[in-house]
Amino acid sequence: MAACKKSSPLPGLYIHVPFCVKKCPYCAFYSVTDLSLTGSYVDSLLKEMEFQAAGSGFSGFDTVYFGGGTPSLLTPSQIKAVLDRAAGLFSLAGDLSVTLEANPKTVSRKTLEGYRAAGVNRINFGVQSFNGENLKFLGRIHDSGDAKKALADARKAGFTDVGLDLIFGLPGHSPESWRADLAEALSFSPEHLSCYMLTIEKDSPFGAMREKGRAMSADDGLLADLFLLTHEVLTGAGYIHYEVSNYSKSHGFLSRHNVKYWNGAPYLGLGPSAHSFDGTSRRWNAGNLYDYLAMAGKGGSACEGREELSGRDRILETLFIGLRQAEGIDVGAFSGMAGLDFFEVFGGAFKRCENEGWLILSEGRVRPTPHGMLFSDGMARLFIESLEE
Repeated sequence: MAACKKSSPLPGLYIHVPFCVKKCPYCAFYSVTDLSLTGSYVDSLLKEMEFQAAGSGFSGFDTVYFGGGTPSLLTPSQIKAVLDRAAGLFSLAGDLSVTLEANPKTVSRKTLEGYRAAGVNRINFGVQSFNGENLKFLGRIHDSGDAKKALADARKAGFTDVGLDLIFGLPGHSPESWRADLAEALSFSPEHLSCYMLTIEKDSPFGAMREKGRAMSADDGLLADLFLLTHEVLTGAGYIHYEVSNYSKSHGFLSRHNVKYWNGAPYLGLGPSAHSFDGTSRRWNAGNLYDYLAMAGKGGSACEGREELSGRDRILETLFIGLRQAEGIDVGAFSGMAGLDFFEVFGGAFKRCENEGWLILSEGRVRPTPHGMLFSDGMARLFIESLEE
């Protein structure tokens, strides 16, 4: 299994765009559907950016990530205004990666060309499925034709770094239907693929339906089969399986911004509900758009809360995140950070996972196998139990 390239020491800039045409029933992320507020949002975002540039301690970035919500509901000129202001306030790396998440229904070749001209050089489409019935179940506003057209238009617009998201584990999903989705995705030769197991969030409409007894996802056995099928098909097509849900055509096409999260690198988050991390503490913005507009719109802080991470917090996060990545955990670096001997504390948990075929020790790193990635959360709990003994 290939290792994941380390993220650079520069922080990343995350911009949360909270707008959606409509709320998807599986989603628990914060979003609003009043698109008349996009102008006020951008104005407040620029003011928050100025405030943070003056006193946050962040001076430069090598990744910018527009997430949501549906960032492609902002116009190319609005995206350009944000990137231009960032370039004026911060030092941006020469190899800056700028990602925009997009819904296939909300873009055209013209808007994609506009985003490209504005400075976006990586586009990621929330396709989720190429199957019409699956898209209806997921409440998506696009159909298969929209997805195919958007992917083709992205190439015509000049994008050489295109990613797409897919979801598996829907009720009635079969290995055959999932294999068909993967084959359709591969026909577009994307540089990046994220394949997520359908997760039923408690605060989502799907969560409410499940509480009433409705089956909203496939059974655990089928989920495991579909996960391993994903690994088989995509690695067989030459992709690197570098994180539980993420595949890249090469190391040059990793999601550089997300790798920062997974490697504990600092990042600044702007926009409603956005989180920031400076290396020792985490803070988060007001989660409600209207509160955010009132706070950031006045040129002040939009921060709603803050927490200092203890040494134990860092150990737990490193375990959870490391066991989800192909590169795993650097035993020496972890021992130095945690102030303990890794195998003295976790030897029993490691041996149990190794015997199950979930972990291997290779080149000084404890790495999950493809099968082990499926049980990453369970493995982390075993390690945490060892820490607490």
